[in-house]
Parts: sequence; structure tokens; C-alpha cells
Amino acid sequence: MNSQLNLNPLQQRMFEAKSARKLSFKDIGDAIGCDEVYVAAIFYGQAKPTDEQIENLSVVLNIPTQHIQEILGGHYYPTRGGLMSIPPSDPTLYRLFEMIQVYGYPIKAIIHEKFGDGIMSAIDFTAHVDKVEDPNGDRVKITLDGKFLPYKRCTFNKVELPPVELTNKYDATQIKNAVDDEIARYYTKEQDFVQSHTHTDIRLLLGYVSCFIAGGAFYYEYKTSFREAIPVTMFSVISFWILQALAAVYQYTIEKDEIFMGSQYSHGREVATLKVSGKLEKYNPKYSLKITYVDKTTTKKTTLKVEPNTTEWFTTKGILSYEAIDNDLKKYVDTLKQQLHQE
Repeated sequence: MNSQLNLNPLQQRMFEAKSARKLSFKDIGDAIGCDEVYVAAIFYGQAKPTDEQIENLSVVLNIPTQHIQEILGGHYYPTRGGLMSIPPSDPTLYRLFEMIQVYGYPIKAIIHEKFGDGIMSAIDFTAHVDKVEDPNGDRVKITLDGKFLPYKRCTFNKVELPPVELTNKYDATQIKNAVDDEIARYYTKEQDFVQSHTHTDIRLLLGYVSCFIAGGAFYYEYKTSFREAIPVTMFSVISFWILQALAAVYQYTIEKDEIFMGSQYSHGREVATLKVSGKLEKYNPKYSLKITYVDKTTTKKTTLKVEPNTTEWFTTKGILSYEAIDNDLKKYVDTLKQQLHQE
């Protein structure tokens, strides 16, 4: 079989020395402190020997160390694979190929069941071939021992979130603002809801109108006189307070305690909405949250009321724990979806 391989002169000399001295790969492995399969891989140019193993090979095979170092020394890095065509024509190799063809996917499935998503390494790897005597015929036992390597998740685009630290971790207003901002960020960025800014737009509109009226009154007084502008100023003041009253009424009757309102879309079509309302009392760490999920495709609606302890979302130094709060926010949505399917 070796005559069909493209072996370099040193490899051919090593095989000749092994044959002349009637050595097995196990004999050589015992002499150089290495497994027999690894020794065979060195002979076939599929593994890199250490300097100490090269010295031992020199003694065992009676080949000058310098000759082995010139080919397999520190500068040498094997080009692995490519020794045979696929499928192989050699009967022994073909049986191995056939094993992978038949049992490859079953073995792969069991690896995933026991270890998860990943591969068995062929680098951090050893192989053993054992002879098992059997009255019905000796058996070949092959052991493949490779380290499990899980696939890495794509994290290179992950944005490092800036730390959120409270100046006073007992201040309910600071806690509420930090939590509300994270609720909006999480459901927008991590759950793909498009946030509605209707309430903000209406408050801005009322504010801009107030500023426009005040600016108009100031400009009119500038162009005329204080006395002539009194009616316009009175109109501006009354209009300003009417607009402020409208903003207050809107906040207390329509916006209420709403923290977040968003919609999910699929192929340009709204498929779900999520509304989060919350109330945090001044000296109570428990945040009363009301979360409503609507499946637009089935028009089903479900609501979840929870009272998480906000102290669990902050460290002892008053820094927001993204992992803690995000895990809870995810759990709330998952619970809502489960409730929806159970109805």
C-alpha cells in the first residue's frame, strides 16, 4: 500500500528501518513514549514529532538525528489529509469509509443529544486500535477520543451596554427612570418591538404650541407696546394654562402609567402588540407591572400582573444588572405567549 503513496525519502527510509528491525508501531511508541496510532501518523506525515521524539526515533530506527531533524524538525508542519481518494480503493480503508457512511449521522445525532451543538475535535484527539480475542473470530476495537468543541455564538457585533448607576439607590424616581428606560430598550432591541411614541408626540405638540403662543405674544408686544399687548398677553396666558391642563388630563386619563407600547411586524404586517404599565410606590421596592400582549393574527389578548422586587435588578452599589432585569422581562413575554396558546 505504501508504494502507492507519495512518501518522501525520509518516510520511505523510516518504513524500511521499521521493517528491517521487525518493529511494530507499538514497539516504536513504547520506545519514544507515544501512542502507536500517533507513531503511525508521524510515519505517514500526518503528525509532528517533538525534538525528544525525534532523538528517540533516531535511536530506535538507527537513522541519524540530523537526517530526521532536516525533514521533521521545528520548521516542519504537516500537510494533513490528501493521502487517499474518496471513496478509497483499499479494502481496509473502504470499510472505515463505509462505517462513516452508515453510522456517521447516527453518531452525530447522539453527540448532539449528549453534548449540544458542536463537534468532536480531530486536533485535541487520540485514537486507539485494540485486538479483542473472541471464540467466533478476533475483533478490531477502534476508540476515537476527541474533545467536544461547542460552536461559538456570533457575538462580535454585540454592543457593550453602558453601565447605569444610581446616585441614590433608595430614590424611587431614579429607580423608576432606570427601569423604564431598560424596559423600552429591551423590548425594542432584544424582542424586535417597534415602540410607539404617540404619547411623547402629543406632549411635544402641546409644548410646541405653548411655545409658539408665548413667542407670538412676545413678538406682538415688541412690535407694539406693553399696554396694547395686554389683551394678547392675557390670551397667551389663558391659552398656556388650557394647554397645560389638556396635557395633565391626557396624562392621567389616557397615558396613565404606561411605560412602553410597541408592535411586532412580520413581512410588513403587524402581528402582535405589547403594552407595559407600571407603578412604583415611594418607599416600596416592588414595582407593580401590568403587561398586555395581543396576537393580531388571532385577535387573542392576555394580561400578566407581576410585582418584581427592584432590589434584585441592581447591585449593592446601585448599578443596574442588565442580565437580571432582561431575564425577567423575557420570562414575562414567554409566559404571556404560553397563556395565549393555552386559551
